[in-house]
Amino acid sequence: MNFNLSTEQMMVRDLCRNLAKNEIIPIAEELDKTGQFPYEVWKKMAGLGIAVFPFLKSAGDWNWIGFP
Repeated sequence: MNFNLSTEQMMVRDLCRNLAKNEIIPIAEELDKTGQFPYEVWKKMAGLGIAVFPFLKSAGDWNWIGFP
């Protein structure tokens, strides 16, 4: 069994890692103190397709929606 990440998986990992390093970590302490929600970061994540909400369209049918 191969447990190595594919090239695509490594790209997603690196994308998320860089987003966290450059966008989230620098503001995390302030967000914790103020309780603010990072809407601008969320918009970036949604634009990249890594921030979505599940909505139930009908019985047993989920629809994943991102908010760009």
